[in-house]
Amino acid sequence: MTLEEVKVIVDSNKHLIGQKVEGKTIDELMIYPTDEGAYSVFISLYFKSLDNQQAIQPFLDEDLDVKCVLNKSRIDLTNVISTLTLNEAIQILGKPYC
Repeated sequence: MTLEEVKVIVDSNKHLIGQKVEGKTIDELMIYPTDEGAYSVFISLYFKSLDNQQAIQPFLDEDLDVKCVLNKSRIDLTNVISTLTLNEAIQILGKPYC
């Protein structure tokens, strides 16, 4: 998807932020590049800044998608990022996809 398309998805699904999913809280809707190589670089940038807007900048012209970041405050402690796709989160929560 394009940046404009994923921004619409993020805006339409902001209601998911703060929801509990399997004992974890959805803290952010993260825009990321779908290409595997670009995703690896993106995640490295994201770990350094924990800022999606900053980390996605080099990839704005690539195919993008959206994931839910769970328990973002634990990333520094564990060096692991816990995510779900929007569809996974919506299925678990039983909320309609927007």
